[in-house]
Amino acid sequence: NGSTDSTGTAIKNIDYTGLQKLELEKNKLVLLDVRTAEEIDAGALPNSIAIDFYSENFKTQLNSLQPEVATVVYCASGKRSMKTAVILQEKGFKEVYNLEGGYNGIKK
Repeated sequence: NGSTDSTGTAIKNIDYTGLQKLELEKNKLVLLDVRTAEEIDAGALPNSIAIDFYSENFKTQLNSLQPEVATVVYCASGKRSMKTAVILQEKGFKEVYNLEGGYNGIKK
């Protein structure tokens, strides 16, 4: 389940339980928060890297991430994170996850 890009690599959707399991399995994992600063001020997952989806140099800022490291993207609901996951795949990221329901889903 997920979206597949032109290279055939699937973006995996995971829930919070899946994220916790993934954190245990991986010795290196990036949590990418693509929400706005205002949204992040209201709460965020620990050890997240914040890059605002709406910033004008968003795609350039993504170049600071390492394509070989598993990356879990999240936003408020899952829409911006899925769009970001597709961009990351296009940039050559091998292992990309979209956190289903986003941060709002976790808070519930």
